[in-house]
Amino acid sequence: FLTKQFFGYGNVRVEQDRIQFLNLRLTPGAGVGYQWFEQPTLNFDTQAGIAWVYQDYSTEPTISEQVSARLAYHVDATLFDSKLKVFNDVQYFPSIQNISNYLILIDAGIHVALTKTMFSELKAEVDYNSQPAPGAHRTNTQYILGVGWTF
Repeated sequence: FLTKQFFGYGNVRVEQDRIQFLNLRLTPGAGVGYQWFEQPTLNFDTQAGIAWVYQDYSTEPTISEQVSARLAYHVDATLFDSKLKVFNDVQYFPSIQNISNYLILIDAGIHVALTKTMFSELKAEVDYNSQPAPGAHRTNTQYILGVGWTF
């Protein structure tokens, strides 16, 4: 954090998806963000920066690389004495070289405390790629149910 609410960030996302013919998607980036709310029951921040989007498809002979802006937000709300948390994250990567080429990554879900250290999480992830691999759909949706522990 640079101030109480203004922060800098760096991130990297690495993905593989055989259904979408994606051997590798790499999206490192950096930028700034602003924490609008940081409370025990509500958090909300927005981010803006620059990213490099590298996509290697098994159905394409050439690799797709582009410099993109990155616009994002995160929101979560905690309910029922911290037993339940709902959350949503959205990332938008419009290409700087070609504005019609963009990527949107969304996840939303619920996080339930089962015990003091054990939790379960159910979430949906939706990826939208304006220019997917040949033969792939633009929209890819996954539903994930997991169990975890906090330390």
